[in-house]
Amino acid sequence: MSATVAATLVLTLAPEAFEVAAVKDKIRSAKPGGGADIRYTVRFQDPGYQLVTPAGVTLSAGQRRYLKEWELGDPATQSRDGYDLDKVMRELRAAGAANPDELFLRLTLEGRRNQPIFVDDVRPVDIHRTAPLKGAFLDLPPQDGGETQKMVFDFDEAVPRARKAVESESPESTEEFTPGGLFFHTETLTVKDAVQDSLVIKSTATRKAVTFKIRVDYRIGDTSRHLTIDDHGRPFALTPVNCTRKGRPVENGYVNGRVAYEDIWQMGDDAKVHRVPDPGSHEHQCLDLSREK
Repeated sequence: MSATVAATLVLTLAPEAFEVAAVKDKIRSAKPGGGADIRYTVRFQDPGYQLVTPAGVTLSAGQRRYLKEWELGDPATQSRDGYDLDKVMRELRAAGAANPDELFLRLTLEGRRNQPIFVDDVRPVDIHRTAPLKGAFLDLPPQDGGETQKMVFDFDEAVPRARKAVESESPESTEEFTPGGLFFHTETLTVKDAVQDSLVIKSTATRKAVTFKIRVDYRIGDTSRHLTIDDHGRPFALTPVNCTRKGRPVENGYVNGRVAYEDIWQMGDDAKVHRVPDPGSHEHQCLDLSREK
């Protein structure tokens, strides 16, 4: 073999030798069902059972019957004929219900490529704002703290961006973690083949109800792509508590106040769920926005 031919072969084959992962990706992508770069799952991380429906959306007869029989700590009332609180939450979300004040989502990403995938941005998109929801309020608050967050979407911002969740230093703050600097100014997420990485995202809204989806921008080699994540074809939903009157401060940035809804189901001191007799003017703790903003 001549030196010229040998040199030509080396120059032709060397790039592929250095881009083995990229070559494997081309083969993998060509296979049926092989076009997805990232496999993902998204789960609600509700520390309690709290949702608000749009005006005119009421609880069904089956939901009301189940809640009347439910009791905290009594296993006999937790699940009946496959019906439980998680199913109630799924049904209400399908009808347009939103989390009050804050929403926790666990987003799990898993690479489906031989090359590493670099995530450059995660942000809310398709944002729609309305007045706070005023339908039915299911109010079974958390009994303990939620998970540690890594990322925060603050929908009181005109253009919400992914921010770092930083531990609050203010004794008057309502939150253990508050929005910090922009997450992707200093961070890049790397998603590797067949490796799962989870991100807990906290979203907050104190002024307007919002619906939104989540867009993930990423790179594979020199190619930029994105995927959009929602709740089984529906947007994620968040609403402020509909406070109509505020009173004296209590603690941690909350004040005693009054809320107005078409219907309220609330856990009482007896660990049972009761239908509130005065949903149009019901005593409830509200955020003191003069301290928060």
